[in-house]
Amino acid sequence: LRHDHSLERWDLSNHERTNTWTCPSALPIGDAPLLITDDVIVVWTIAGDLFVLEPPTLQLRAHLKGHNDLVSQVIAYGEHELISCGHDADIRRWDLRTQQCVQVLSGESPHGLTGVMLVSDDRLVSWGFDNTLSVWSLSEAKLKGHLIGHTSSLSEVIALSNDRLVSCADFADDVRI
Repeated sequence: LRHDHSLERWDLSNHERTNTWTCPSALPIGDAPLLITDDVIVVWTIAGDLFVLEPPTLQLRAHLKGHNDLVSQVIAYGEHELISCGHDADIRRWDLRTQQCVQVLSGESPHGLTGVMLVSDDRLVSWGFDNTLSVWSLSEAKLKGHLIGHTSSLSEVIALSNDRLVSCADFADDVRI
C-alpha cells in the first residue's frame, strides 16, 4: 500500500505491475491499514470504511460501512467473516457472503479501541487508549471482564498457551502476563 493510497499487484517473474487499486478515502498514518488472506485483501480508512478486494485482480468485492470513526484493526474470523475495531469503541463482525455487519459489541472504552485479537473460537480481547484489556464472548455478545493494571495505553498483546496473554504499554516499562 503506497503513500498515494494505491495498492499494486506485481508479476515478479516479468517485473511488471499487473493491477492497481486506489483507495477513495483517506488512510490512517502509520502502519499500513491492510489485511491479506488467501481469499481477500482488506483496506480500512480513517472514515470507518472497509474495502474488501479480490487478491488476483484487486477488484472491489465489498465496501463495508458501519464504524463512524477511524478503523484501527481488522482480523479474519473463520472462512467468511472479519472482525474490526475502531476509535468509535465498537467491535464489528462482518459476514463477507452477505456483506453485512452481523454483530456489534459496543466498547466500554471512552477513548476508542486500537486492537482486537481472537483468543479462542468464541472469545476475543480488545484494547485501546484506556490502559485496559477487555475480554468478550462472541456467542453471548457481551463483555466478560477487564484486565487492568497498565499505566499507559497498550501497544502490543500476544496470546500464550493456557489462556494467558502478554501485554505491554506504550510509554511505560510495563509488561503484564
